[in-house]
Amino acid sequence: MYTKTMSQFDVIDENMLAAIEGGDRNSYCNGLIAGRLLRKALYHQPVLPSDFICK
Repeated sequence: MYTKTMSQFDVIDENMLAAIEGGDRNSYCNGLIAGRLLRKALYHQPVLPSDFICK
């Protein structure tokens, strides 16, 4: 049986794991902002500066 673990998996911290899973704050905010801007474009609504803030 092969029980030796790979060293690259021993040093993954929480931030790296979140980036791998796509769950870090930046990707969440980028998707939220993009969705908000797309919705406003589809409904022909004006884009406000507050639309670029992750809430």
